[in-house]
Amino acid sequence: MSIYRCSLNVDLIERVNEIIVEDNNVFSKYKEVNGVFIWNKISSILSRLIDLTRYLNSKKMVIDTDDDFCQFTLMELISYAEQINTFVTELSDIFNLDLKEMKTSKRIFPNIGNEISNDDRYIKYLRSLVSIHPTNTDRHTRYGYQSAAEYSPYVRKGSSFSHILMLGKSKDNVIINREHDLEDQFVVRVYHSEIKDVDNVELDELNNMLENNVICKEEYESLQITYKTKSDTYIFIHPEDIIKYISERYNILIALEVHILKM
Repeated sequence: MSIYRCSLNVDLIERVNEIIVEDNNVFSKYKEVNGVFIWNKISSILSRLIDLTRYLNSKKMVIDTDDDFCQFTLMELISYAEQINTFVTELSDIFNLDLKEMKTSKRIFPNIGNEISNDDRYIKYLRSLVSIHPTNTDRHTRYGYQSAAEYSPYVRKGSSFSHILMLGKSKDNVIINREHDLEDQFVVRVYHSEIKDVDNVELDELNNMLENNVICKEEYESLQITYKTKSDTYIFIHPEDIIKYISERYNILIALEVHILKM
């Protein structure tokens, strides 16, 4: 059993909220900008951030790998990772905090996508694939995450799919974000819309594996479908990577706090 959870500093967002709300100069400057009540947007973001921070730290967002439905908590966590990024980015934009270096970084997912991909774009891709558009997404082709429309039938604990890493040609279609214990990872199965001709050599190898009890019937049927479609992919995700992403984006508030105090 492994337990994963966020441990965000709630005092940080509460301090930022207090600094902004109690500064009359900030209110006067941002109450209305070009006919838009920006203050309402600021207040909404701050309120949502406070609630979301507390929720992410709560028992409801604990990922327990012994839980039969822990993959749903992971999917929820990925959605909240994108929300945290959006809230902090919008606050930083309003107060002119430069995030260019942070927003283009590939520190957490360094080997995924092409030259214009980054951590933020990868989180958007994961969120789209596992939570928002699981039956059809082709929104991320330009970042190198997909070549055509993709469909995601499931997100599951990765330990039962260790055979994927041992299959010769399937290795090209396995994405592992970082080196982690396989037991604690989750796997996203990705079907592609493109079809390929069946390779008899691959099917013979698969049949031999079934006959020799290397794989079970369920795994055989799953892999058989993979061989008949183009480049089906298994994306392995570790909760620690998503939590690290959330923490990094949330901690931008430290720089924002200093920036506002100097205004």
